[in-house]
Amino acid sequence: MPSEGGLTGPLSEGAAANQGHPPDAALPALRLTEEQIGLLRREGEVRPVAAGEVLFREGDQGYDFIVILAGQVVIMDHQAGAERELAAGGPGDFVAELNLLTRERLFTTAVVTEPGEVLAVPVARLQAVISQDQGLGQWIIRAMFARRQWLMERQTGLRIVGSRSSPQTRRLLEFAVRNRLRQPSNADLARAAGVGTGPPADMTYDVAIIGAGPAGLAAAVYGASEGLSTALVDAMAVGGQIGTTSRIENYLGFPVGISGGEFAERASIQVLRFGASVVLPATATGLSGDATARVIHLDTGASLTASSVIIATGVTYRKIDAAGLDRFGGLGVYYSPLGVHDEIHPGDPVVIVGGGNSAGQAAIWLAGRGHRVTIVIRGTDLAESMSRYLIDRIAGRADIEIRYHSVVRALDGSQRLERVEVEDLTTATRETWPAVALVVLVGAEPHTGWLAGSVLLDDGGYVITGPGLGPDTRYSSPWTGRQRDPYLLETSAPGVFAAGDIRSGSVKRAAAAVGEGSIAVRFVSEHLGRRAGFATPAPSG
Repeated sequence: MPSEGGLTGPLSEGAAANQGHPPDAALPALRLTEEQIGLLRREGEVRPVAAGEVLFREGDQGYDFIVILAGQVVIMDHQAGAERELAAGGPGDFVAELNLLTRERLFTTAVVTEPGEVLAVPVARLQAVISQDQGLGQWIIRAMFARRQWLMERQTGLRIVGSRSSPQTRRLLEFAVRNRLRQPSNADLARAAGVGTGPPADMTYDVAIIGAGPAGLAAAVYGASEGLSTALVDAMAVGGQIGTTSRIENYLGFPVGISGGEFAERASIQVLRFGASVVLPATATGLSGDATARVIHLDTGASLTASSVIIATGVTYRKIDAAGLDRFGGLGVYYSPLGVHDEIHPGDPVVIVGGGNSAGQAAIWLAGRGHRVTIVIRGTDLAESMSRYLIDRIAGRADIEIRYHSVVRALDGSQRLERVEVEDLTTATRETWPAVALVVLVGAEPHTGWLAGSVLLDDGGYVITGPGLGPDTRYSSPWTGRQRDPYLLETSAPGVFAAGDIRSGSVKRAAAAVGEGSIAVRFVSEHLGRRAGFATPAPSG
């Protein structure tokens, strides 16, 4: 395990770094043991550094993992043109941010303040070390996550300057939050911040995955790790809806839960580590081609060609029929609890519409941060759509109220939401409640408009796969002569698969989506004539 000590912030002693948290405390401990440094020495280069030398600079996208062997390094950023010192490190500390693995641009600058020596490990060699020594690799990644959180608390990075009442400002803020940035602009800002890439010209991928939710992320990890050239496309950010979930507590392997943002970021690192291309922000607008080469058309005007496709575009949020809803989009109306807490004051009242697990998780999360929460549902029993563990938690909280058999009819306020009008469906009476935030969590609709005419959809717009296509599919065009039925997750178009919430009959659970994404890759390999991840028996005899 790493030793005590580590990079310290300008307002605290080094020991505070190891206790974990702090507003105004030290950067989380990053000090390596001699044994760990010895392992890294095999992969890197030792070189002298002089006072004033810049090891990396804000805006850089590619740099080395740096271990301080002697001397001192200061981490700083610039706010409104003014230099701000964040932390200082000495021998045994490593100097790197999470974006070394995510390929985003840097938010900080590292400057040598006392001459000495550093060990520089190229990122490709660091990836090899992480693979070979899981203990060291896990610790490095955990430390990088802790540093990312520490930097976010200090508001490092880009800044979006604009009116809170401006829809354009809200659009940029949503993109920034979903991509865990502090300041971007969709396509242009994505390029500037180093988030995602554009599709490379003249390349045919083995598999293109449309949608970066749990199903798409799993497919990308398994596809790329099995040696398939893989592209992952998303309109907004890696993570899909799970990236907007405040906390997931019933996902296997996370006994104390995990935030949706961290889940998405960890998966993103895996995707990039195995060499997949991440194309965002880009929305698929059409699918053409045949079983030898599928073409995905994008709203950017570009297109992407692949030998197979996995559709994992998930669903889009449903709205409620309430007067004033669109007027307050981003100004009090949200479709995820994330970001709400930063936009309102402690104790402000919040109304949540919906009775599913997302609504329950959001209510508990917001109440735990000091907000009075009211859940509004049409039904008379949460058990119809919410897990028991969430119902029990809600029942034990005096700061969460449930209004059954009710609907929100209207929203009002000056520049931002201030109140909502709620109707009791039993008595037809209406009440006006104070509310600075309305979180709408009433389900979603499949994002399949771009697939019209390309694959068969059910009456609800979900993609039909496998046995759902019917027993005569193999005898109809374009299956004629293929001598096989569609695979379990294959659509009516050979070589085009669907996984996760978008698929007709899917379970609508994150774990199920992850499973389907990984299984889809197996079928992709079969379609391509490969057996990725499965040993081929040697011939007998």
